[in-house]
Amino acid sequence: MKTIYNGAVVELKKIFGHKKYLVLLILQIIIFGLSSINTGVATSTKIMAASTKLYFINYLVIPLTVFMLAADVFPQEFNDLSIKNVMLRPISRFKIFVSKILAIIAFMFINLGLLGITVTLVGRAFSLKVIALYLANILPCLAFAALGIFIALIFKTSTLSMFISIVVYLSMILLQLYNTTMGAMLFTSQLGFYKEIGAASNQILMFISWFLFLSVINLTIFERKDI
Repeated sequence: MKTIYNGAVVELKKIFGHKKYLVLLILQIIIFGLSSINTGVATSTKIMAASTKLYFINYLVIPLTVFMLAADVFPQEFNDLSIKNVMLRPISRFKIFVSKILAIIAFMFINLGLLGITVTLVGRAFSLKVIALYLANILPCLAFAALGIFIALIFKTSTLSMFISIVVYLSMILLQLYNTTMGAMLFTSQLGFYKEIGAASNQILMFISWFLFLSVINLTIFERKDI
């Protein structure tokens, strides 16, 4: 367990070592902070506005950020062969794989937490409930991460991986619009679960199921992937 924890910390440091992720965090904080400035508005309305921003976070911020992370954490290390240094350690591929996933989830947890704090503080409607609601959206992050990693393990370059991930995501959204029956089986159809989170057990189960299903496939690919 300690090995996985230490590996996750190392991977998280690598992520923050990329300036683009710090820039991305700062831009998100500025954009959502500025959009939260409401003067002369009732507190209840401000809290509702803070919750409404989750629509853009779930449909735009989370998928794009997670796909970018998956594309950097996996294929890039295989391309520049830095993965060899990791594989030379007496650590199983399973632990390396889990460490990378935990690093991605940890980054997104920090990301969502900062956005939740920002929109409530700037909007002068600080609410632990809203912040908790933002953090609860780590659930769709699990499914998006598993999907992004699956694509990242198949395609050789991070740029191509990112592009294909976005195309697949948009295709899933379109499928929901044109075929509601099939679309309902996709986790992307449940991104609005935060609106009724108290009764969202089925949606939560879907996010976890997609994550576990794809993670088993991803681990199999990762363990057999040539360096």
